Amino acid sequence: MHTNTSVDAIDDDQWWLEDDAVEEDSVKEIKVSNSKKTKAIEQPHETFDILHTQRRQRKEFLAALKCSQRAVGFDKTTIKKSNFIDSSTLETPGIPPLRDLIVFACDSWKKLVKRLEAKGSPLVLVFSVSALREVEMRRELIELAKPHTVAKLFSKHMKVDQQSCFLTSHVTPIAVATPERAQKLLDMGSLNLSELKLIVLDWYWRDIKTRRFSELPEVWSSYLQLHNKIQKLQPEAKLYLY
Repeated sequence: MHTNTSVDAIDDDQWWLEDDAVEEDSVKEIKVSNSKKTKAIEQPHETFDILHTQRRQRKEFLAALKCSQRAVGFDKTTIKKSNFIDSSTLETPGIPPLRDLIVFACDSWKKLVKRLEAKGSPLVLVFSVSALREVEMRRELIELAKPHTVAKLFSKHMKVDQQSCFLTSHVTPIAVATPERAQKLLDMGSLNLSELKLIVLDWYWRDIKTRRFSELPEVWSSYLQLHNKIQKLQPEAKLYLY
């Protein structure tokens, strides 16, 4: 027999067992009309404080899983409520810059970067769907990664062998990647997740066809496969839907 249960009251290991009403609302939010999508492009973070609470992010993530047949193999038990970051308390007017969110999510960021010695072992993995978008995001994060650099783990700019060589010879506190390319480099052994603290999904950004991260089947499927591995290797790594 089904009972109504508050999302926040659910056990940390079973956060995804939400009540039907919450699931229904979330799925409706994912299946918005084209007109609403267009509006979202103009004002993507109109209600940032609401969008970025832990509860809202859990709802969004669960809704995307339920809307995708490619999520069948995703092990929901590998991710807990505590993995989601609540940045609604970050006192920044409008849309907080990604660099501010990373510093907010990773305690003592400067110390973490200073102590980082392992090559090809990012503290932060940022996932997006477009090379142009990733170049833009990387540019914003270069200063944050100093005295090191931000790894470019996406196609069009570097071949996978070049990226592998780069990772094995550079300390990279932050890596901006597509899920598929990150998976390849992980399989090759050049991408190491031993220092990973934070995963950022470019969740609310839309491409020219107004599709979000979870609405691109190949990207979403690749990410879910990769996420299973990440959570098993680094179960305490935080997840942020940006």
